[in-house]
Amino acid sequence: MILVDRVQVIDKSLRVVVEKELPEAVYWVSGRSGIGKDSGLWYKGIGTLYQYHFARVADGYKVLGEATYGGYQVQYTPWVNRFGVFTERMQWYFSEWIGGAGKREGRIVENSKEFQLSAVKVVDVIPVVDDHNVYVMEVKGGKGICRDVGKILHLLEVMLNTGWNFPWDKGAIRDVNAEGLVTDVADLFRADDIKCKFGAVYSVLYSMRVLVPEVAEEFERKVGVSLELKNLPFSVLMVMGKLGYEVSEIWDGEIKWSWDDYKRLILYVLMEGVNCAWLEYREFGEDVKRWYKKEFLSKIGGSIDDSEKGFAN
Repeated sequence: MILVDRVQVIDKSLRVVVEKELPEAVYWVSGRSGIGKDSGLWYKGIGTLYQYHFARVADGYKVLGEATYGGYQVQYTPWVNRFGVFTERMQWYFSEWIGGAGKREGRIVENSKEFQLSAVKVVDVIPVVDDHNVYVMEVKGGKGICRDVGKILHLLEVMLNTGWNFPWDKGAIRDVNAEGLVTDVADLFRADDIKCKFGAVYSVLYSMRVLVPEVAEEFERKVGVSLELKNLPFSVLMVMGKLGYEVSEIWDGEIKWSWDDYKRLILYVLMEGVNCAWLEYREFGEDVKRWYKKEFLSKIGGSIDDSEKGFAN
């Protein structure tokens, strides 16, 4: 178990270039987060036990494999098994350093106040360096994954009606706790575009299917939809309809499966919404959108040129 009382920013020569004391000792839990020894509060941005990161170009690093979105999973050997915030991006499409809570995490403060089903209340923000802070939070209902279908549906209904969304490619169910509250509000964004709303529902249903299949089975029974992959975009439409949201902008008539409609919903609705990379740099979001489309089309025997032409409704 790792117990830290300060945040250390470590460069490639292993120098501690910044050091910031914490108000209490914190038990590191996972990722870049921990729990206050005395207060029980959650701390985000305290550092991490380094194992690897993701880079668009692998020069100077040990390559562990390819990564989604393009690029590589890489390792900087001198950092391995050291704890801290490291002066390299964890993911090439976000500016924040490994183990740190950077610019995009600043939305935690505002979103936790404005989103009505936020699990978090920010009680302190501790500056570390540049745009990096440690966020100290109360988390109502704790962490963990929601297994109550009714609460999941309620969350989706609130999001559809208030314009809050998850990126479509986020494992969103990880961030919905037992109370049906969102524990990672930094990645929530507001938009009334139906493609974004479609993506938000998709992110919850897809991640539920992958991460908690027993909950997905109960969801299928209670809601009357199939979360099988080929049926998923159609089930998203059905869930939106059941929750009272009008989908005629992207679908007109009876909801039934067809291969052309499946491709259209994936390429021109889902993938045209907001992906995770879009949250900080829109140009990276566009790069990732093209990557997703190319990957999808390669699997179905199409080409990127086909995606520009579109499919029949």
